[in-house]
Amino acid sequence: MTTTPDTSPKKRRQRRSTPQVRGLARREKILTAVTELFASTPYDDISYGDLAAHAGVPIGSLYHFFPSKLSICAALAQEFGNLYVLEMSKPFDGARIASWKDIVDQQIARGAALVENNPAARRIIFGGKTPPEIKMADRANDRRLAHVIESAFSTYFHLPEIPNKQEVFYLYVEIVDLIFTLSVIEHGHVTAHAIGEAQRAGKAYLSCYIPEVLKQRGAPEPAHGLLLAAAE
Repeated sequence: MTTTPDTSPKKRRQRRSTPQVRGLARREKILTAVTELFASTPYDDISYGDLAAHAGVPIGSLYHFFPSKLSICAALAQEFGNLYVLEMSKPFDGARIASWKDIVDQQIARGAALVENNPAARRIIFGGKTPPEIKMADRANDRRLAHVIESAFSTYFHLPEIPNKQEVFYLYVEIVDLIFTLSVIEHGHVTAHAIGEAQRAGKAYLSCYIPEVLKQRGAPEPAHGLLLAAAE
């Protein structure tokens, strides 16, 4: 008896998706491997061949996914940016929020912990030898982050009308980013002093646009974490 091959659209999609799934899995495996290398080795000391060797793949296979060291760094920066946005989308400790300045303190402390726990991102994004292309890509991540941070403020407080609100919160993110970067360049990590200075600078800047006292909203819903979707 002859069996007729299943050529239904569903079956064709399944056949196409299998190589795609394998490709995505290999890409993630490569990124995980090179993350370990960047975490322990300065950017300038790593060659494209080093990345391939550490990932355990031929240079040709690495080139298929990432045609240059810069493209790998850009992918790692994007992943860290997604992680940062997700972390800032989580609810804050409402019991400790009596003022909008408390949100600033919690945001910056949370961001510093994230940088400390990701040594590869610390070297690539906050190190003194970050390629300009990576910095520009990180600026795009910072604009997404600014939207999520502003949403967090609006979750806990009634914000006044702020001209160019998105730009204001973006510049706030950049101020914190700069202080973190200076600390990493000088000390290799984000120091407690740098965290305090970032908090002071962030609050001083935002005080130019936000009054000292704001009317509080009710307790935020657990779904506050879904603010990530609004930032994409």
